[in-house]
Amino acid sequence: FTFTLDDLSGLRRLASTRAKLKESLAEGEEAELLAERRNLCIDENGFLRIRNPPEVRSFVVSSTADPELAAASTHFLTAAREERGEAPFGLVSVMSFSVGDVVAFDVQDKQRFARLKRQLLILRTDIICLQGLYTSNKGGSEECFGSSLAATLSEEGYGFVCASGMRSEGNAIFWDRSRLEVLSTTEHGSALGVDLRPFADPTCEICVACLRPEVPTPHSQTLSGLCSSDYATKHRRLIVCSDLAALGGADGASVIEEFSELHSAMREVLVGEVMMPMAAPTKTTGARCPASGLNTLHSPDGMHFKGLAPVLALSGHTEGYLATMPSEEVVQQFPALRLPLVAAFDWTNSLVESNLGSHDQDRVRL
Repeated sequence: FTFTLDDLSGLRRLASTRAKLKESLAEGEEAELLAERRNLCIDENGFLRIRNPPEVRSFVVSSTADPELAAASTHFLTAAREERGEAPFGLVSVMSFSVGDVVAFDVQDKQRFARLKRQLLILRTDIICLQGLYTSNKGGSEECFGSSLAATLSEEGYGFVCASGMRSEGNAIFWDRSRLEVLSTTEHGSALGVDLRPFADPTCEICVACLRPEVPTPHSQTLSGLCSSDYATKHRRLIVCSDLAALGGADGASVIEEFSELHSAMREVLVGEVMMPMAAPTKTTGARCPASGLNTLHSPDGMHFKGLAPVLALSGHTEGYLATMPSEEVVQQFPALRLPLVAAFDWTNSLVESNLGSHDQDRVRL
């Protein structure tokens, strides 16, 4: 990726800096000065180039998705609001994001919280599930941030419900009020379930669950407690967004019995769970392996489903890019020290079990 100085003229902050530089530099010296920066260089053709360009996440289309629906869905999720048009019929998009670590550890960094908000609003998905979010304002920093974030999303047209547990835990589900209506909500401790109906299809009902499960005990949060005891038949369409760090990560989801009947959206579309840097104990930067000096990586979050067909999912980053990222850049790119998971589904279709089970051999049922 190369560019000229004129290509940067549309960036207001850089434009003002350029104006100041031109007053003190002769013609041609400006580019040479910029090329001395650690992130820029000049190639053999005289163009500026980023030395180590960042990896950009992109949408990956499911191999079983209808090409026309996939193209329309990609445009709808990535286009500017005034250019989006009507959503493709049958499309429901979901974001799952665990923000509990940065909120619970009382991280006082307004710029970091601002970057986190921008991550949530870049893609206007129909549903946003936030694990670890507190939305009551009782004076604590986590409650204040949760209430501020809820107010921001409400101004963007989202409705929401939240649940809080006995150990200062919280989860929240937001939905686009112009696209979905709420039929019912269920709380089980801090776990939360919401039944939603698209305005475009009154016959459709989608159950969305948001939780942070732990190793099962008689009092554990369960999907059956969120979506009624007969969720497997009544709630034919089910999307579960979860922070699975307490189970060792997304690969340990089947420790919870109900998860063994669900399918991972990331694994089905991306052929693997999304990796992300592990947070250091202070939650202010990523953890590093003492032996190698590389960032420690894990896959703590999952998005599981049944009764729908995956259309696309937002890719992760490569292992090499994440492992070698400088520690000061980890929190810059990942303000919550987690990556948001994003996927879109077709509620009018459901993959045949024989096709959907391409990764069944990776599941362990206990």
